[in-house]
Amino acid sequence: MFELTIEKVTKQYSGNDYQAVKSCDMKIKSGDFISIQGESGSGKSSLLLMMSGLLPPTSGRVLWNGESIYDMSDNALSIWRSKNVGYLFQNVQLVQALTVRENMLLSRSFGNDPTLDIEALITLFGLEDEANKLPSLLSGGQRRRAMIACVLSRDPLIVCADEPTNDLDSVWASKIMAILNDLKKKDKAIVLVTHDSRWITDDQIQYVMENGELNQA
Repeated sequence: MFELTIEKVTKQYSGNDYQAVKSCDMKIKSGDFISIQGESGSGKSSLLLMMSGLLPPTSGRVLWNGESIYDMSDNALSIWRSKNVGYLFQNVQLVQALTVRENMLLSRSFGNDPTLDIEALITLFGLEDEANKLPSLLSGGQRRRAMIACVLSRDPLIVCADEPTNDLDSVWASKIMAILNDLKKKDKAIVLVTHDSRWITDDQIQYVMENGELNQA
């Protein structure tokens, strides 16, 4: 069991008087599926980056089982991220010099389970014909699926998904959301950032973000 706590977190970018995130609080526990809705520019991505250990807050704290992650050394924070948080970026992140399979094997090497079945993930994401190709040879939807497969190959405890259905047709978008939902059964946590109401369900812990302010729906 784990708990990630966001306490009074704010973000103000250098040279900008506008506060992108305003004193946000949230708790994320094993088995949670949390959705954050909001328009573009409302602060959703900034909040997601801060809770993931990728963007230090201007003020406030992010606590992992009571320990402030931004008080860790750079190396310790990097290890914490690789073991605990899988981040699905809006813009696909893959190592361009490696094939899809090589990307997944590399990602697995930084994760929690060195025996995780990469071939099963390749099949799950429909990438059998693309596994030995470089990312530049894939379509946008194939690259999106490959990135998600890479993230899941690390077996992270929390998946932070920033608009994870970008580039996907309706069939694959639904499949990806089903895969994320299935993670709850393994006591993982999912934090979904989306402006698409199709993916919001009653069993989620729902938040709405507007002008940097986070409120439970």
